[in-house]
Amino acid sequence: MPAYQADLIATPVSCTRPAQLELPPRRFNNAGAMNANLKPLLVIFAAILLVVGYSVYSRATRKPEVIPWVADLATAKAESAKTGRPVFAYFTADWCPPCQQMKATTFADDGVKRALESYVPVKIDVDRHTGLAGQYGAHAIPTMVVIDPAGNEKARMVGYLDPDDMIKWLGAAPRPTTMPSTQPQ
Repeated sequence: MPAYQADLIATPVSCTRPAQLELPPRRFNNAGAMNANLKPLLVIFAAILLVVGYSVYSRATRKPEVIPWVADLATAKAESAKTGRPVFAYFTADWCPPCQQMKATTFADDGVKRALESYVPVKIDVDRHTGLAGQYGAHAIPTMVVIDPAGNEKARMVGYLDPDDMIKWLGAAPRPTTMPSTQPQ
């Protein structure tokens, strides 16, 4: 028998039990309750799910705006000069909560739509048209400005208006006293 095989036979084999392994702490106790470290994370996750769910639900059930907004102020002024109807300039922004509330309530109301039929309504985003916002002093939003066909400011309102208050305000806003000439010059 070669020497290396003899060494293998002569070496005693140990049958002792290996050292006890230390296991990481369990995440659940015997009753199935969560570790206290995970509870705040689950609360945050649940809150996020609620906010996202409410947002999706509110957008899905929101009435659409019914106001036929004119594309820009220059077009609204030209139409105002032609028809004699004053311009209703609404200064707003996507990030403005009262503006978004008005979009969902006031400007989705059929009574407000009827009241605005005697105006040329134009929606102006203050972030895209900072010059116009400055020119008309729309430093706080929402701001509504009534402009006569000659381009003069006749009325101003700053802040949220519900549909009833908007209809009352539009009814009280000064109107032009003369209609523009419809005859060719």
